[in-house]
Amino acid sequence: ATVDINTLGEYIVEYNATDAVGNVATPVTRTVTVSDTTKPVITLVGSDTVDLERGGSYVDAGATATDSFDNALPNVTVDSSAINNAVLGSYVITYNVSDASGNAAITKFRTVIVKDTIAPVISLNGANTIVHEAGTPYTDLGATYTDASGSGNATIGGATVDINTVGDYVVEYTATDGAGNAATSVLRTVKV
Repeated sequence: ATVDINTLGEYIVEYNATDAVGNVATPVTRTVTVSDTTKPVITLVGSDTVDLERGGSYVDAGATATDSFDNALPNVTVDSSAINNAVLGSYVITYNVSDASGNAAITKFRTVIVKDTIAPVISLNGANTIVHEAGTPYTDLGATYTDASGSGNATIGGATVDINTVGDYVVEYTATDGAGNAATSVLRTVKV
């Protein structure tokens, strides 16, 4: 048989010989097994470390696979089930594929780091300028903040409103989320 290196299987090669006077040797055979024992190779598309904003949707860049024998490999399987986009931290995605001969590629990994880089946003309760009657009790309306990590009350700072002294007082509201991102401060003017 002719050994077809492009088709898996067993081929019997036979050897014959005849000497100068016509004596024929007993044929000898050799079995040649054409097999595929080489693993496919997975190549990640994009970086092997990716940042994801907390609360965002993860879209995988994917991976490709090549094989020394199979021209048409099945799609690389991607397991991104470990990602929790609501919780800061590092998560690992795995990529696997096997060729038609059952050779499994070396598993590839991508790390997804869920981060919080967006500052909270402060919203005033009430107007940003308030006219207040001197000598009457003043209760600040406050401010709230919203963020991917949640919401809460903004911290009050700045000038203390002196209800017994006519003038303008600037109250400042600040907020910092759990990841340390500081909001742009918001100001309220209280005119006594």
